[in-house]
Amino acid sequence: REGKRTKHTRFSKETGTASQVVVFDGKERPLTIQKDSTGDGRLDTTHDFTEGSLSESIRDTTGDGKPNVRTFYRNEKPVERRTDRNGDGNVESFIFYDEDGLPRESRHDRDEDGFQEETRVYDKGDLEEQKKDTDQDGRFEIVTRFSGGQPVLQKKDSNGDGGFDVITKYESGQPATQEKDTDFDGRPDWFCTFDDQGLVSKIEEASSGGGRIDRVRLFRKGKPFKVLEDSNGDGRYDIVTLLKNGVPATQTQDTDGNGKPDVKILFDKKGEKLKTEIDTDHDGRVDTWEHCAQGQLARVDQDPQGTGRVSVRIFYKNGIKERLEQDNDGDGRFELVQWFNRPPWPRITEWDENGDGHPDERTCSKDGVVRLRERDANGDGNVDWREKYGADGRIEQSSEDADHTGTLNLTWFYDEQGEAVRAEKDTDGYRKVDTWYHYEQGRVTRVEEDRNRDGRPDLWEEYDASEALVKRSKDLNHDGEPDIHEDL
Repeated sequence: REGKRTKHTRFSKETGTASQVVVFDGKERPLTIQKDSTGDGRLDTTHDFTEGSLSESIRDTTGDGKPNVRTFYRNEKPVERRTDRNGDGNVESFIFYDEDGLPRESRHDRDEDGFQEETRVYDKGDLEEQKKDTDQDGRFEIVTRFSGGQPVLQKKDSNGDGGFDVITKYESGQPATQEKDTDFDGRPDWFCTFDDQGLVSKIEEASSGGGRIDRVRLFRKGKPFKVLEDSNGDGRYDIVTLLKNGVPATQTQDTDGNGKPDVKILFDKKGEKLKTEIDTDHDGRVDTWEHCAQGQLARVDQDPQGTGRVSVRIFYKNGIKERLEQDNDGDGRFELVQWFNRPPWPRITEWDENGDGHPDERTCSKDGVVRLRERDANGDGNVDWREKYGADGRIEQSSEDADHTGTLNLTWFYDEQGEAVRAEKDTDGYRKVDTWYHYEQGRVTRVEEDRNRDGRPDLWEEYDASEALVKRSKDLNHDGEPDIHEDL
């Protein structure tokens, strides 16, 4: 028009479509410029000019035909950029520029929920600080400082109380140290050191509180290989654990604080206890060995006399103590055996004195009191003698094989003073009581006999203070009543 340009179009040789369209104002200054920035045949970028100076640009970076990036300019330099990444009409990113056109601040909605949770601050275009509000409470829970484009310090509020409880320092862009306040009391109690590859090399912890370091974990190429623990707070590491593939392999413990370990634990490949060696009397020699199966205690061997030989063995089932075996005379034979929780008895103790494999004596206890005692005096495998006791330990009943019949054919009953008051006996070996004895103050006063084996006495004898027979009665027709009385 009047010899002046109003529009200029450039076409792509590949697609034949317009790759750039320039509209001029009356002074032949650009008014708008439209470009195909991707070469797909669509004009996706528009620059607007005011009096020939760039004032705004709009771009469609997603290819959906909707502009989603808008940049504002002043004096040909950007002052603000807005980005709608998903095309929902909401701005997810703002960038603000300084007078030199370099970024000075940006705000981001990374999760596209309508809230800008991240803010970045720049110094002459270089990132200086990044702040994140992770819970949308208006406070920044993570603040990271940068130098030369690399992080140098990060502060984190992990519990949202407004205080920073995790501090991480960086060197050459890699984490160098980190400290945490795990109990949120305002004092750091967890300290981590990293190697030059940014991998953990050491962690120090005040695991029991109070700020005193009582646990140190050492790492090799980011993998833990040793743990040191101060279990009693005396400033010395009395528990040392060596790890393999991240699980315990061995552990030593100094339980008496003399600087020498007296407990050594061996673990299997899964990190479960396999064997424990203990010096219980701290004389420098192991005297107790604990054996485990599938992480549970299975057997304990003990050398309480320090002879170098195991004289006590304790066996466990499903982690519960089942029995104890003991060699009292050091001959290598365990002649004493204790059983635990064999109903109805919580504890049973057996002695095999002659070594024939059969117990010669057995006691059964409940609530710490012996309630039953048995003995095989001749080693034939049969009980020759048995005593029963009350909860107070007082004898209540005793039985014996009085005539070597192989059965307990004589039973005694006692009063609260432990005096025999009655006895029952099977005299003919038919395993049925046929004779009853009655006592007073240790002397027999009456004897009853069942001679026809009907379970009822048919002969009665009475004795005086000198145990002389003074009267005899008989039941001749077996009706339970005496028919004949004899005074002697």
